[in-house]
Amino acid sequence: MSELKTLSAAFDKATNIEEAERELQKYRSLRGKDKELIMLRKLMGRTLDLERRLEWKALCAKHTSAILAMS
Repeated sequence: MSELKTLSAAFDKATNIEEAERELQKYRSLRGKDKELIMLRKLMGRTLDLERRLEWKALCAKHTSAILAMS
């Protein structure tokens, strides 16, 4: 019976570690997307013609929807 408890505890611990690793990967991915959005916002601070401004808005919307989809 003692061995069963030990195996069960080991399995639970391994499962928790795997879940933590998945959360870390998700966090790192979201952080990368965050950096991209910051860069895009800095670029938007410059004067852009109408065509480039529309391209930027479309790109920003795409990145924002990707971040929301990952949440």
